[in-house]
Amino acid sequence: MTDVFISYSRKDRDFVRQLHNALAKLNRDTWVDWEDIPPTSEWLKEIYAGIDAADAFVFVISPDSVASETCRKEIRRAAENNKRLVPIMHRDVPDKDVPDALRPIQWIFFRESDDFDSKFQELIKALDTNLDWVKTHTRLLIRVIEWQSGNLDDSLLLGGRDLSEAEKWLADAGTGKEPQPTQLQSVYILSSRKHEWARLERESEQLANRVLRDYAEDPEPGILLALAAIEEYAWTPRAEFALNTCVMESRVRGCLRHEDWVYNATFSPNGARIVTAAGFDARVWDAASGKELLCLSGHKSNAISAVFSSDGARLVTASYDITARVWDAVSGEELLRLSGDEYGFNSAEFSPDGTRLVTASNDMTARVWDVTSGKELLRLSGHEGNVQSAAFSPDGARLVTASDDRTARVWDAFSGMELLRLSGHEGSVSKAAFSPDGTRLVTASPDNTARVWDASSGKEQLRLSI
Repeated sequence: MTDVFISYSRKDRDFVRQLHNALAKLNRDTWVDWEDIPPTSEWLKEIYAGIDAADAFVFVISPDSVASETCRKEIRRAAENNKRLVPIMHRDVPDKDVPDALRPIQWIFFRESDDFDSKFQELIKALDTNLDWVKTHTRLLIRVIEWQSGNLDDSLLLGGRDLSEAEKWLADAGTGKEPQPTQLQSVYILSSRKHEWARLERESEQLANRVLRDYAEDPEPGILLALAAIEEYAWTPRAEFALNTCVMESRVRGCLRHEDWVYNATFSPNGARIVTAAGFDARVWDAASGKELLCLSGHKSNAISAVFSSDGARLVTASYDITARVWDAVSGEELLRLSGDEYGFNSAEFSPDGTRLVTASNDMTARVWDVTSGKELLRLSGHEGNVQSAAFSPDGARLVTASDDRTARVWDAFSGMELLRLSGHEGSVSKAAFSPDGTRLVTASPDNTARVWDASSGKEQLRLSI
């Protein structure tokens, strides 16, 4: 990898030589094509490889460079891969002639009348902003290109610490850091996670098979091995079956209590049961005695919410593992699994009639699903931040969403049309819900307030300051 790729017209060679030498004195590695050779496919391939491997793409703006088809190809390559673009104005050009990708970016003026040393310091500051972020962007871009060139070979995917760091980097993109990940980088990281899950599931299956082969001799060690299969590798039906089998055959009977942060607790419609979400599980409890009635295991990441359907016959759980799951509230059987594209779900709730589900996600959308088929019926797009919650109105005709973009929005639950936007919170909106009669809305925010709104006009009626 290199620090800087410089794109320029040969008529500006003397200036570029001066710039190159100044960067070299600071041990900055630059990629500059000094040769006057006719373009060929192999030459262009080498140029593109240089752009891909550079942390920053510096374009020297002059009448000749903006007119050069070769320079425009270089800009397109850099823009397509979301490279850090640093435009340098060396010789004045009308704004309309500057390539579209460079117009909205702050230019650094390196004209003959400008002081080179002071402008060079501006350039270094631009190159060094969030440098670790940019270097990760470059490294992942190269890995993506290798993966594509290798016919999507699984051996070229990320794993272990590399994958964890890449996922954190992708999550941090939501804070607005530049350059943003490309779509292919996001696909690559997601594909790596799916491959890693598949590997962990295979390991879990192998360990579960070993447990089921040997448990008859002594089921107690089998319990520990089955738990290891689930906790250290992955939950699979086979591993859960192995665990249940060993528990039933052992002298050890009892409930495994929550040992993690409890994210959510909700009563059943008749108040007789409570469902909690904590760790990777949801659990159903008797509301009078506190006895555990059911453990819903299967999520591969934290279960963030769990709620009953209006008739109390089903439950839906939402998790960061990119799934929401519907369960039989008596037997614990998994009835339906909904999968997101890249991000986990923050919440999931039934419609009042139990025929639909709405999920809220960190991809800035809420989605409506058919509970029977699992088909996505509607996608609500428009928020500019993660959607933290989504809920139906009492008649099921509207939806309200709460987002990190500091707004709550009301939508038509069948057409997806935005009907109302509630603005005023000084922080993200973490929760929004209708009143029982559907005439009002209440929102909650980390700005230390909860607010009540008219559900028709959007007018704020009440502010509760904590």
